[in-house]
Parts: sequence; C-alpha cells; structure tokens
Amino acid sequence: MNKLFRVFDRYLPVKKPKIKINLFIYFLVALVLTVNLPVLAVNHTIASPSLVKLAKSQNDLLIDQGKTLYDAGRFAEAVQVLQQAAQAYKQQGDRLKLAATLSNLSLAYQQLGDWQAAQTAIKNSLELLPAEKNQQTLQLLAQTLDIQGRLQLATGKIETALATWQQTAEIYQKINHPIGEVRSQINQAQAWRNQGFYRRAVQILLAVNQKLQAQPDSREKAVGLRSLGDALMVIGDLTQARTVLEQSLTIAQRLELPGEVGVSLLSLGNNARADSSRSKSLGNNTRAKQEATTAINYYQKIEPSASPLTQIQARLNQLSLLIDTQQLSEAQNLLTSIPPQLNQLPPSRAAIYAQINYAQSLMKLARGQRKDRGQGVEGRGRGINLTQSPVPNPQSPVPNPQSPIPNPQSPAMH
Repeated sequence: MNKLFRVFDRYLPVKKPKIKINLFIYFLVALVLTVNLPVLAVNHTIASPSLVKLAKSQNDLLIDQGKTLYDAGRFAEAVQVLQQAAQAYKQQGDRLKLAATLSNLSLAYQQLGDWQAAQTAIKNSLELLPAEKNQQTLQLLAQTLDIQGRLQLATGKIETALATWQQTAEIYQKINHPIGEVRSQINQAQAWRNQGFYRRAVQILLAVNQKLQAQPDSREKAVGLRSLGDALMVIGDLTQARTVLEQSLTIAQRLELPGEVGVSLLSLGNNARADSSRSKSLGNNTRAKQEATTAINYYQKIEPSASPLTQIQARLNQLSLLIDTQQLSEAQNLLTSIPPQLNQLPPSRAAIYAQINYAQSLMKLARGQRKDRGQGVEGRGRGINLTQSPVPNPQSPVPNPQSPIPNPQSPAMH
C-alpha cells in the first residue's frame, strides 16, 4: 500500500497533503469497485417500472414511509421499512399485498446492488400471486415481471429480460394499460439494441413514440417521453431524441413537477453533450463548441427542487465536460461545491458511481493542469486528451463509471 501511495504521490502534483490523501482514497474506491463489480449491461436507459400499488388500508403506513424513503434515494432505509411491512402482511395472511411489497423490496435491493436479495424477493413475490387472474392480479403480475426484467438485464441476462418484457407488454395490452405497455416496449428496444439488433430497436421506438403522442399529458407521459428520448440517444438519433426530451420537459413544467423537470434537463444536457462530441469527431468545431455550451446551460438550470442525486449528477457532468473541453480554470472553480453534496448522498449504486466519476475527473484535471504547465503559455490547450463521458441513469442498470451520468431517476414508487 505504501508503495502504491508513493507512485500516486509522484504522478499527482497536488501541494496540500489532505487533498492528496482524499484523492488517493477516491482512487482506491474506484479501483476496487471497477475490479470487483459484476459485469453488467451498461450504457442504456431503462424505462422506470412503477412500483406496485394496491388499495390502501390503515395498515399501509409503512408502505407510504417506504415510498417516501425510496423517492428520496434512501434505499437502505426503504429496505428496512419494506421488510417490516412484508412481515406485517405475512402475519395478517394478506398474500396479495405481501407479493406487492416483496416486488417493491426487490426494486429497492436493486438500487443497492444486492442482486441475490433482489432475486429472492422477486421470486417469492411471483410465487405468492394467485393462479386466478383478474384485472388487479394481472396488473400486479405485469408490474412484478417488469421489475424482474430489470433485474435480469442488470445481471446480464439480456435474452431472458427480453422475453420477460414481451410477456409484460402482452399483459398490459390485455388489461388496456397503454403506459405500462409503452414502458415494456421501451425496455424491449433497449434489450434488442444490446444484442445488436438496432433496426428492430428503432422500429419499436418509432411505434412507441406514436402511442405516447396520443396520450393526454401526465407524469407518466413525461417519464415515458424522457425514457424514449434517452433510448433514441443511445442508438444515435440525437435529433429525434432532443425533440421528445423537449416535449417531456414541457409537460413536466406545465404540470409543475420539479423532480421530473430536473431529470429532463439532465437528459437534454447529456443529449447536447453527445451532439458536441459527434460534431467534434466530424470536424465541425463550431457546432461542437455551441453544443457544449448548450449542455452546460442545461445542467446549470437544474434547481434545488430537483432531487439531490439529480443535482450532483448534473454538477459531475458539467465538471467532466469542462475538463473535456479544456476549460480547466472553470472546472477548478466548480470542484469545491461537489464534495459536500457527494458526502450527503445515501448509499446506493448511483452514489458509488458518482464518487468514482468525481475521482476520475480530479485525476484528469490534475493531469491536464500538469500538461498545461509543461507546455507553457504558447502551447496551452494543445495535446491534452481528457475526454470523459457524462454520468448515466439509476433508472438504468449500473452505468459504466467512465460514462456520463444519465438520468438518475430511480424506478418510481407509487
């Protein structure tokens, strides 16, 4: 360990010992997590499965508390509360609500990266569902399968996830639940894309867009359009992605949904950043610069009313973009505002990857400043290759820590 620190100390010229030690700790966290985390399907956005909802009773206060904790990103605390609720329903013999609670519990475990516990919870939930199917039990089955498909994709079982979401879409169609059907189809498109069937994915997404346009404005429509925009961005259709993301933002603003507004702004920032990167690769430096500025503007528009995770991911994306575009002094000015926000995030996969992304930005910034000093004033800005992608979506299975952070919205508890 001492030898590793001496090597790190040699190549990271930071004068203050406390800062250098903190950087070294971040580096070790990034190294350990990168080596030990399971290989997952990455760089895509999954439409959020609605957390299962049943008719309320006076005994459902624990579920409401779990929802509040989950929506706040406090997943470990949500797990504890949902476990209590599951035990209560088990003692009451309420199999249907126990099944719903266990599928919700699986969703919370997935946010923590506890795949085994998530698998056990979803398996037990499915076993509790009655053989007799009616409107209520079919909807519960569809929502539970939706959550199971998310788990399957997160653990690399792409073909299985695709089959699960196809089954889910059929159930939603049978019970006339268009938003649920759309969500399942967006998920299918992502699975097809991961297997390399881009044309099939595009066909599905085009059909999804037509269905969403026919729906009245609602929170579900805003979320669906955002998921569609993120999916279109992944397959490279940045123009159409921006159009539907702007629609999502407009609906969220009209309905006064500050959380959804923040997440849509984050997606629009990531879209502009992708456009900037593409323009630069095509030699259109003027457009690349304009789109980079547009991305930063979107990130900066995210207000404190957005979730803490959305805010910190926007700042991290802004920081890495400033470094990528060699605006090193601006990046340095942004650094001090990030650690306090990172330290306040509750434990989750998204929080871990945010810390890794920040550590990578710190090291790239230090490397860029060292090269900048070595080149002198006349050579400043030449020969520095610091490209880092923005941070992706906890709506998605675990993102690649070197990727841009996409929309952080977790699958919603309702």
